[in-house]
Amino acid sequence: MDSFKLIVECGTPDAPHKHEVIIGHASDPVVGVAPPGKVRLQYACPVSGVTRMMTFRPPQGAARPFAILTLA
Repeated sequence: MDSFKLIVECGTPDAPHKHEVIIGHASDPVVGVAPPGKVRLQYACPVSGVTRMMTFRPPQGAARPFAILTLA
């Protein structure tokens, strides 16, 4: 699996919005080491510029380590 897409809820309660994020693997991918656990990735919101943290459970077979390929 080369990449996968997530929808991340972002913003504040009075200004909520979502981002489409494409996640891929960083250099030297490692596959099949352990069952997928929750992953945390930090990003800067392109709307507000605020640093945020996304938490997700990757699909089975996704290579680690993860990197954000696009954030829209």
